[in-house]
Amino acid sequence: MPIITGKLNNRRALIECGLRPTIELIGGVEPIQSPLTMDIQPFRGLIDTGAQITCVTARVARQIGLVPRGKRHLGNISDVRSHRTLSFVLGVWYSQDNGETQNATTGYFGFEPVLGCEIPDKMDFDILIGMDIISQGDFMTRRSGDFTWELG
Repeated sequence: MPIITGKLNNRRALIECGLRPTIELIGGVEPIQSPLTMDIQPFRGLIDTGAQITCVTARVARQIGLVPRGKRHLGNISDVRSHRTLSFVLGVWYSQDNGETQNATTGYFGFEPVLGCEIPDKMDFDILIGMDIISQGDFMTRRSGDFTWELG
């Protein structure tokens, strides 16, 4: 089973994750000379069990060309605001060693597409990973500050 492990940083679980638009924008129709590639850019994600949906910063949305799909109201501890919705696919890099550290396997695990929201730019993370993604696996923290996220 794919698994992500780490250590909480100031009581926060930060991981490297990938992001791409749900549907690429279609350009001109021409013969293809080489196979299509999926460009998955790495970003810093914050696993937030208090967030119901996954959000990306405005900078990241612009950088990878996410197209707004409408608006949605989101509330936090102080107020409720309207945010642009965006459709994207989030993925994470994982390792799997089956109990044998010498034979560890690494891979990329892509979640189902989600309709998330755009949030203002943050200094220390690019993507806020909410329960719409987290609940697709089993996330656990320990008193020692270690965390584990078993995927799929």
